[in-house]
Amino acid sequence: VGVLITTMGSKALFVGVFLGFLHLSAALYGAKSDVEILTSKNFKEKVLQSDEIWIVEFFAPWCGHCKSLAPEYEKAAKNLKGIVRVGAIDCDNDKDLAGQYGIKGFPTIKYFPYEGKKNPYKAGDITKTPEDYQGGRTAKDIVDFALGKLPSKFVTSLTPKSIEAFASKDPSLPKVVLFTNKTPTTALYKSLTLQFKGRLTFGEVRHTEKDLVSKFGVSSFPTLMVLKPGDETPHVYDGELKPAEIAKFLKQFAGKKVEEEPAAEKKKADKEKAKKKVEVEPEPEPEVPNAHLWKEVHEVRDQKSFEEVCNAEGGICIVALLPLVEPEEPDSDKERTKFVGVLNELAQKHNSAHLFRFVWMEGPAQSKFADYFQLSNLYPQVMMLSVKKSRYAVFFGSFTTEHLAEFTEKISSGGIRTIPYETSRVPTLVDVGTKTEEKVAAAEPEAEQPIPAADSDADSEMCTSKKSCEKEKDEL
Repeated sequence: VGVLITTMGSKALFVGVFLGFLHLSAALYGAKSDVEILTSKNFKEKVLQSDEIWIVEFFAPWCGHCKSLAPEYEKAAKNLKGIVRVGAIDCDNDKDLAGQYGIKGFPTIKYFPYEGKKNPYKAGDITKTPEDYQGGRTAKDIVDFALGKLPSKFVTSLTPKSIEAFASKDPSLPKVVLFTNKTPTTALYKSLTLQFKGRLTFGEVRHTEKDLVSKFGVSSFPTLMVLKPGDETPHVYDGELKPAEIAKFLKQFAGKKVEEEPAAEKKKADKEKAKKKVEVEPEPEPEVPNAHLWKEVHEVRDQKSFEEVCNAEGGICIVALLPLVEPEEPDSDKERTKFVGVLNELAQKHNSAHLFRFVWMEGPAQSKFADYFQLSNLYPQVMMLSVKKSRYAVFFGSFTTEHLAEFTEKISSGGIRTIPYETSRVPTLVDVGTKTEEKVAAAEPEAEQPIPAADSDADSEMCTSKKSCEKEKDEL
């Protein structure tokens, strides 16, 4: 049945309803979905400051592959509800988050661990290093991956010999004990240890420990109970075995969170204590090849100065292409000084590790170089370059010490996907000692063959732009 609308008012209403429908249809996950919508406003609090595991999808509403994944991702979120948090970020609305985590195609799924670490550039701030999910795109694949990330180290296996030590550990915290006939520890129990980390202590008694089973009067499995300090009578849970119900029960006993010292910080503190106890003659530092190259940020003015730093033995180059200093714009000089200052902070941080060398060049003058590596002409731009391995990676995000530190940290931990390039085809850098007119003329971009895309089996199932997805519609 068709209806012809002729009045202007009705037309406006029709258009408004139609556009509203389009907007709703663009959203992949509704308000009642088990997939939690993450934004730049809630991401830090929900993900980075949480003690729980997160699986996060970075998507674009127009992406065909994202639409294909949505039903399976919804199903995975439903199966993981109350055990592992599952979220999604609309990268059309949150481009900053997409840039911060180097998202180049959709959908991209990342795993964020439960354990964060102190941000060295912001007091009291916590950061996490995510891991790319490279598995299949079925609900089962995603669920199996997520459950495999749950740690069991916060559950103490209890026997008649270990029960006293368990009871005396963290004496101010209530003790949660699960009597079970299952091996190994269930995913639900592992997840509860993360939700109440530092607020409750968790133990587990196998059904084969008959003395303990008899001592606590347990007659069926599973049986969950809480032992409060100074209270001889255990509080036994008698509700449904559902994550939300069990969490609600435990919440009433949970104490004030006891902050644990991060493993890396604890290890460092232990080393410091050991140094104080035993005074040892310091060993001479080993000789480092090209040590002078690590100590400062280098300005690259031509091909020779670039090769002296980036082609030298060992290390990875962090290359920054900065905007020109315009005489008629006084603030442009201050802006460049600020950018170089950020690079200097990073160089000082990484000086002792001898992993990164930092260089900067004038972006507009080196446009051929920028075009070859597919860098934007909106400066500043930053990239990682390994001349030895002929691979590179582009930084997406704000030019700040904090965000660039996260980038270098991911590189050092192997968490950045790199792209191969042909050394022989990299354009020679322009000598910036020439006149400005000649320098810019020499830097006019030439047609270059596209460099290979990042190595990934999943690339064929990703949208890199609206145009690329439009071409793939017939295949979906």
